[in-house]
Amino acid sequence: MEFQTVEQYRALIDHSTDVIVLFDKTGVIQFASPAVETMLGYDPNELIGEQAFSLIHPDDREQAVEAFNQIVGAPSQSTKKQEHRLRHADGSWVWAESVTTNRTESDIEGFVINTREITERKRNEKQLEKRTEQLEALNRVVRHDIRNDMSVILGWGEQLQKHVTDEGQDALDRVLRKSRHVIELTEISRDFVESLVSDDTTEVKPVDLQQYIKTELAAVRESYPNAQFDVSGDISDVSVRANEMLSSVFRNLFENAVQHNNEETPVITVTYVDRDETVRVRIADNGPGIPDEQKEQIFGKGKRGLDSSGSGIGLYLVHTLTDQFGGDVWVEDNDPKGAVFIVELQKAE
Repeated sequence: MEFQTVEQYRALIDHSTDVIVLFDKTGVIQFASPAVETMLGYDPNELIGEQAFSLIHPDDREQAVEAFNQIVGAPSQSTKKQEHRLRHADGSWVWAESVTTNRTESDIEGFVINTREITERKRNEKQLEKRTEQLEALNRVVRHDIRNDMSVILGWGEQLQKHVTDEGQDALDRVLRKSRHVIELTEISRDFVESLVSDDTTEVKPVDLQQYIKTELAAVRESYPNAQFDVSGDISDVSVRANEMLSSVFRNLFENAVQHNNEETPVITVTYVDRDETVRVRIADNGPGIPDEQKEQIFGKGKRGLDSSGSGIGLYLVHTLTDQFGGDVWVEDNDPKGAVFIVELQKAE
């Protein structure tokens, strides 16, 4: 559809929720659209003759002027999106996002600013920044204070093994198991917080799938010598879209397969399935299996989040990370018994 009349253009401007302002080469406002009253509380005619940059907060003005100077003498060129505060008629400041375009060689004979309010977005960004700082502080406490103290407790407990009686051995074994479990939880919590606040996790890149699986299998075999870990077939040398946090995905799934297994010898089998654009890693166990009504909840999916029944924050972290990688994770029944956790990842181009 093409606009054929001045009335059509005026109707478009009048009904636009964005503020449209025209100013000349000296920065004096020649026109302001009706939306300026909704955003800033000014009657449009009230702004005519005012300096456009005088409405910008002093701390943001220099950047705006610099961007404007870059398009002076460059007809049809536009500035990049500029975020700055604009003075409201009541004296408060409103966050806005603006683009200025040089129209000096058109019939407009001036510079056009298109502006929209982003105050709510900036408020949300501020809240997110604060929460990120709080998460990072919590991460430092978990990573250093709690983990270090529990490592000391575990060390002293292990030294007591040679000195307790048979009657006390069971109690000491319980203390040692719980100590190791707390240390494990600090590692999971650390990975989870880092997945939320670290810039690295937002960058997905090609990583060697085989390397991550082999590394985590070696670690879990050492941690659980009574468990049996088998690899069915070959794990192809393929790159997938992920990052360093992929290690946490497999570590949590391997450990989960042992910890929630009631067999004397937990047997975990890892199988690789090559598809056209994705790869699937199947981690099967011979444990009690997972009821159908819990297959979604164990990952913390849906409304229940971390309060879901099942294996806790470890599987929630697995789901969060695979989702960040553009992949997926789910669980199926194993045959004749047990569960199969399936991680699907995108192949790297």
